[in-house]
Amino acid sequence: MEKFVESEVFKKLNVAFVLDEGLPTEEESFKCIMRKDVHGIVISCKGEAGHGSQLIENTASEKLGGVQMNVLPTEIKVWFDLRVPPTHNFEELENQISKWCTDAGSDVTYSFIKELSDISEHLSGSTDSRFLRQKGIRSIGFSPINKTPILLHAHNEYITEECFLNGVIIYEKLIEKLANLPE
Repeated sequence: MEKFVESEVFKKLNVAFVLDEGLPTEEESFKCIMRKDVHGIVISCKGEAGHGSQLIENTASEKLGGVQMNVLPTEIKVWFDLRVPPTHNFEELENQISKWCTDAGSDVTYSFIKELSDISEHLSGSTDSRFLRQKGIRSIGFSPINKTPILLHAHNEYITEECFLNGVIIYEKLIEKLANLPE
């Protein structure tokens, strides 16, 4: 998937949304799983350099929050790993960050780190939708498997015939609705 999302074939598909694998439930209900998008951000504060014994205005430390150190650097960079739920408007978050930087004074900037990898790929529950989410495509994990013990990848994992056939019907209806959304 990682290479496929970079291909022309994938780009021509014009994918707007992904239905990803989910988890079974032991209850009657079904679960939808929304994974948080990962955004790395660097905030850079520049200011006057000097020694802490001097009364220097407009320091990088002051812009970051007013903490005085013995030696005042000309620049401070702070890295954040932001986890943004799919229900949150990322543009609003970016506008808020921009306002904070503007309010902090001149020479306070921010930039997003595109190279930040999805930490979930190191967890056992990772799926290939992480490559799609990195392209800005939203995904929801869903499984039509209910009333089934959660035995993922166990030696005795199973699904009943009734649950399987019901899942086929659910997917038929769900995919038809998702594939035919009005523009």
